[in-house]
Amino acid sequence: MALKRLGRYDVIERGRNVRERKKRSFTGRKIGWMILVLIFLVTTAYADSGGVPGSADDPIVTKSYVDEQINAAKESLKQELGAGGGGTNPPAGGINGGTGPSMLTVEKLVKGQKIIAMEGTELIVRSGTAKVIAGEKGDGIPDVTEGKDVKGGAVVPLNHLLLVPRSDGRGLSIENSGSDGYSYVMIRGTYSVTPPPAQ
Repeated sequence: MALKRLGRYDVIERGRNVRERKKRSFTGRKIGWMILVLIFLVTTAYADSGGVPGSADDPIVTKSYVDEQINAAKESLKQELGAGGGGTNPPAGGINGGTGPSMLTVEKLVKGQKIIAMEGTELIVRSGTAKVIAGEKGDGIPDVTEGKDVKGGAVVPLNHLLLVPRSDGRGLSIENSGSDGYSYVMIRGTYSVTPPPAQ
């Protein structure tokens, strides 16, 4: 195997190739650096456009601030519920048995007692026999469980949810007590019991 002898033109050609490769490599590096600088400038400009921390554009909220706002909202809600949470007043001569819009009360009633409920009051007869007292226009009380209206004088089914739509004298009359001598009625809302239970 014989070695090829390089002539003068071969050496010159080889030098040009090396210079061109270096030139291309240098140009590629310039483009790479320009891209990096451009990315840096864009991210810096984007980060600066967010506003000052804590301003309206970029709010910072601490845990103590959030706790303070929650406690203020709780106090405001307590004051609102304390001022007007009981609903409308009961009819004259009755005892207000209502405990507010969200409390559930279990009334222990005997035969002959009546419950007169205000607008929005919920009633559930748990034991004994109770009949519906019709409103001023003869309207009954809606039975939400069955989806029908229980007319005045009709017996209320046990464990059915009744919802009084208006404060017009509607309610329940206890006809018979349960096995322990009492009729239990669960009530949520404002109501009165007449005659008052013996103490």
